Amino acid sequence: MKKRPLYCPIQEVVDELPFDYKEIEPLLEFLYGNKTAEKNTPFDRGTITSGSTLDCCKQNLGAAGAGLLADVLKDNTNIESILFGTGGIGDKGAESVADLLKQNKAIKNVY
Repeated sequence: MKKRPLYCPIQEVVDELPFDYKEIEPLLEFLYGNKTAEKNTPFDRGTITSGSTLDCCKQNLGAAGAGLLADVLKDNTNIESILFGTGGIGDKGAESVADLLKQNKAIKNVY
């Protein structure tokens, strides 16, 4: 899969996953398992802090990546903040996050 450079601000928003699914799969599994991070826990596509924050800033998630995260976070009670800064999630990704916030009341902050 062709790597896309990350620009700030994002120059283009892509609907498909802009990287190999294997890069985000460990993070998705951790979140789906509703696990608690005892310390900062880095993944290939994001970091979970011991303060219950999912930091995906500058991870070039695209709309599909935001959608995948939103799906696994629907029943997660440990993540309270999500950072998407410069992630290129676009309108479609933002809609996924908005739908997530309707279901998950543990999430208090989204950037």
